[in-house]
Amino acid sequence: MSKKDIIELQDYLENKGKLDDKSRKLFAKLSLPAMTYNLAVCFLGLIAVGLIVGYFWLILDGKEVPEALWGLGGAAIGGLAGIFAGNK
Repeated sequence: MSKKDIIELQDYLENKGKLDDKSRKLFAKLSLPAMTYNLAVCFLGLIAVGLIVGYFWLILDGKEVPEALWGLGGAAIGGLAGIFAGNK
């Protein structure tokens, strides 16, 4: 069941007045994966942006960017791409 389906079901039950406290708690538990998804996107996005800023800082300072940072940046952007591709 997709997140959209869960939200539609919750709205339907809320409009019919058939949503009690126990059901609300169940819907809150069902929305946990979406919250985890949002946190992963935020952290990977912050890592990618931080690394891009770091790249420019090192380049403007005349220093070479270590290969480990290039790898970390690629992994962060690849992780974001994988998350966005897998979310339907």
